[in-house]
Amino acid sequence: MRKEAAIALNDMILAIPKFPEVVLVEAFNAFYLDQQDSVKMQCIDCCVSFSKNMQPARVSSFILPCIKELANVNSWRIRYLVADRIREIARGLSVESTKETLLPHYISFLKDAESEVRTAAVRRMAEFCQILGVQEIVQMIIPCLKDLQND
Repeated sequence: MRKEAAIALNDMILAIPKFPEVVLVEAFNAFYLDQQDSVKMQCIDCCVSFSKNMQPARVSSFILPCIKELANVNSWRIRYLVADRIREIARGLSVESTKETLLPHYISFLKDAESEVRTAAVRRMAEFCQILGVQEIVQMIIPCLKDLQND
């Protein structure tokens, strides 16, 4: 039931102008702190929806702490979803927030112990690199690509 409720919350987030943002954020926090991976996985889609519908400053203050935690959980399925949705999450952030906060997590996804997580990150590489400057790509992404060529 909690998983279905989290899915319903995502639909409500898409209608933020109709619902008070603070109410949805409070509901999200309850699901985000849930112990079940299937519920937390739905929270990643909620983060994407919030990033599409909130102001960038709110996304930075509210969504980034959640993404940081979800990017480092033990469950590879959750890390996989964060890696897969990283570009969509980044759309709601400033370029600087993306470089400072999401880029280190993206690099960790490219080096993840689970091949599924690495695969999701590589699949989103071209999209994610559109946000970055040449310097970040050359210094941080290309070395990871070289490491992946033997994977």
